[in-house]
Amino acid sequence: MVDPNNATSSWPNDYLPAISSRINEISRDLRTLSLSIHDHPELGYKEFHAHRVLTEYFSQQDGWQVTSSAYDIKTAFIAVHDTGRKGSVVSFNAEYGMLYSRW
Repeated sequence: MVDPNNATSSWPNDYLPAISSRINEISRDLRTLSLSIHDHPELGYKEFHAHRVLTEYFSQQDGWQVTSSAYDIKTAFIAVHDTGRKGSVVSFNAEYGMLYSRW
């Protein structure tokens, strides 16, 4: 375990093995989510399919609390996993984005 009070901590190297391991464990789920969102392109605050599949996924995971339609934006959400332990906080912020192109 990494000591957040230890100034000699070698962040991010102390966390990378655990993060990589967890991503490998759920990679099949992440691929399924990615393909589902890709197969249902949505534009401009109308990403309802993406919102639904992502919030459903996080809601089904142990320890996650999900707030749908956050900030009075129907397609925004917050997913928080709080271990209750002191230490570092990791935040991931994402924007739905699809580039429209005429071929």
